[in-house]
Amino acid sequence: MPAAPQGSMLRRRHGFRANFQEEFEKLDANGDGFLTLEELAAGLNHHMGEAELIALFNKLDTNKDGRISLDEYVMGSVNNCREHASRVQDGVTESINNLEHVLDDLRKDKTLDSLSKLITDSIEKRNKAVWKEKKGIYRKMPYDEFKNLLFSKFDARDASRSGGINEDRALVLFQDLGKTFSKPDFRVFLSSNDVNHEEDISREQVLKLMLELLKEKAKFSSSVRRLMVLSQPKKSPAGRSVEDYLQQQVEEIKDAGKKAKLWKKNALKARSFGAKSNKLAAAQPVLRRAASADQANYFQWEFKRLDTNGDGVLTAEELFDGLKHRLGQDELSELFDNIDVNGDGLISQDEYVEARKTMQAFQKLF
Repeated sequence: MPAAPQGSMLRRRHGFRANFQEEFEKLDANGDGFLTLEELAAGLNHHMGEAELIALFNKLDTNKDGRISLDEYVMGSVNNCREHASRVQDGVTESINNLEHVLDDLRKDKTLDSLSKLITDSIEKRNKAVWKEKKGIYRKMPYDEFKNLLFSKFDARDASRSGGINEDRALVLFQDLGKTFSKPDFRVFLSSNDVNHEEDISREQVLKLMLELLKEKAKFSSSVRRLMVLSQPKKSPAGRSVEDYLQQQVEEIKDAGKKAKLWKKNALKARSFGAKSNKLAAAQPVLRRAASADQANYFQWEFKRLDTNGDGVLTAEELFDGLKHRLGQDELSELFDNIDVNGDGLISQDEYVEARKTMQAFQKLF
């Protein structure tokens, strides 16, 4: 192919610069010819998280004077285009290599099964790479920004605006977010997180499922895993990342687990102490009070986990949502009525703690 005339190349370069200059002027809110971090954030905040914005700003600010000139913006944009083109070329090269493997297999008369496996493995490898990248981005995003992003994608799939989507739509939603499941694997994932695939899945359930996926893998004792079933971390202050939010959840669960173990340990000590020596019977009330105090703290922690809106009382809906995976509708209704001693339609913390201590109906839940 003959080389392009020099004049044509110059016109294209001028056109690129004009486009980048137009972008720059849109971002330059005060028109002083420089971009601050705040101006860049205001222009791009809907497209990337805080950490990504800071990294981009530092990359464009080549002379490190705390602002970006037009020349720095143009050169940085050109370099970004080159990097993107390089990544695209790498992807094309990998695709060509895969096709060459397929052709080799065909020449060697290998079965279609082996070719199918090669394609499947290639797709799986790509899906894992996409999720790894997305997971890193989501964990660094401010929690509120992540939640808004997830809910907006949920609403796009909730065409009927019913507040719930079916299993197939949820499967596509997770794919939109970068996590690809096969249908059997998705059902196993839902079941392991107490979500019924035959019922519509709510926004809050999708949020919990995504947070579960974003957790770093860690081993917990059986008692801590039981606490995680009812766990719902406190709302994190504005500006905290998803990673901070998840760490707070883990720390709260571990702390509650330690309190539960301490209560059990003290209760066992009290029983053992009384059985061994009648001479020290006077010390038993002291131990019982200590164990009772730890027990009350543990029950208060359970109450706060069920009290999702944090108003200090439990509604029937909050109790049902927290325990529906353990009891049926009729049993939950009867349980609510028995706990609600004053019959005001709400359960106070004192009512819950007292019922937790005495009611046999609770024994099969914990």
